[in-house]
Amino acid sequence: MCTSLCLGKSRLDCKGHYACSWKVILCTQDKPFTAVPVPMLTPLPVPPPVSSFPSVSPSVSPSVSPSESPTTCSSASLLSNLFFELKSVIAPTAADEAKINTSGTPQYKAFQWLLTTDEITRTCGRTTSTVVERYVGSVYFYSSRNSGEHPGSYLLKDLSVCSWTKVGFRCDSNQKVTGLRYERGGMSDGSQLPWELCLLSDLQDINLYNAWWEGTIPSSLGNLTKLTTLNMQANLLTGLIPTTLGDMSKLISLSLEFNKLNGTIPSDLRKLTALSFVSVGVNKLTGSIPPILGDMKNLTYLNLGGNQLTSSIPTSLGGLAKLGSLILSKNKLTGSIPPILGDLTMLKYLTLQDNQFNSTIPTELGRLTNLEFFQLSSNKLTGTIPADFGNTTGLQEFTTECNNLGGTVPNLICGLTFVAVSVDGKVNCGTCAQSKCRLVSC
Repeated sequence: MCTSLCLGKSRLDCKGHYACSWKVILCTQDKPFTAVPVPMLTPLPVPPPVSSFPSVSPSVSPSVSPSESPTTCSSASLLSNLFFELKSVIAPTAADEAKINTSGTPQYKAFQWLLTTDEITRTCGRTTSTVVERYVGSVYFYSSRNSGEHPGSYLLKDLSVCSWTKVGFRCDSNQKVTGLRYERGGMSDGSQLPWELCLLSDLQDINLYNAWWEGTIPSSLGNLTKLTTLNMQANLLTGLIPTTLGDMSKLISLSLEFNKLNGTIPSDLRKLTALSFVSVGVNKLTGSIPPILGDMKNLTYLNLGGNQLTSSIPTSLGGLAKLGSLILSKNKLTGSIPPILGDLTMLKYLTLQDNQFNSTIPTELGRLTNLEFFQLSSNKLTGTIPADFGNTTGLQEFTTECNNLGGTVPNLICGLTFVAVSVDGKVNCGTCAQSKCRLVSC
């Protein structure tokens, strides 16, 4: 029987709970109490009876320190104390502990795999961090695959997790897990991302494109402060974009497009000053476009299209000097198109169609000499098409139909080499050749 005493709390763990900076484990045998100092994460209660898990031989030596190799060791002693060794990391709350003890959950299956199958877990000299990585990989596997799929070719019981490429792990030259990719396999109905991914603190790249994950994005992922790429595009994710993502100070690319996320765009994203790529299009996001996005000076790509955003375009976006793509189409945006967008001289793609803009087309946008695609169709724009767009020499697509525009397509635009202009019956093609100006019905 073992118990523990916490001698001090100092920091927060992966889920935001206070961690135990120093702990003493007391174990009983036929001898008097033996005190073994063990650095741990959180204070631990008396462990559950061993009968809660597959039967193993009782411990015949003092409890194994998570951070040190024991003087004497046996597989039986390692396994009998395994839950006690890992609890502060993998089960910091009562709810987490309940999942490990509930048959059928990914956490239960993962822990049983450690106890009954994994060779590394029962190897003397292995570290607690090694077992934690194997537990997280197992939880991820059982969360994402059909319950009947055999784990043998995924969870390699006698090899490092760096060999678990079919699970999706990628390691660097120092054998640290730095990448998680979706490797195609049978996905369970209702597969949900486990919070335990935040225990892989060296992760730099998460790419789960088109993996059919459901549920919410775990807020605990915000603890992955080394992450540079987070791609969860084309899943079935719901709920809010966690504000904790704003703590990923090294994040460069954030892609959450094609999900079912709702709520507003969190203002905490302003802290991500290294971000260059943001795509949250085709969700169910509401509210206005946060002006603080204009503080993200390294942005080169911003996609907010296909949501339910309202209000006007904040003028602060005119300060994103590196922006090459601005996609705001298919929202409920109103008001004027800000003339200051003409300062975005790096823009190649500007898509504003399917909104409710009701101004004229600003002549200042004619300064966008690198513009290639400009989509304005299906708004409430008035006035005429400015001749200033004749300066956009690389313009390839210019859609203006289904507005309240009138007049004629300017000759300067018709003279552009690659241009294709679409108009409705209220705008005349003028001197444009038929190949460069097409009539579209609204």
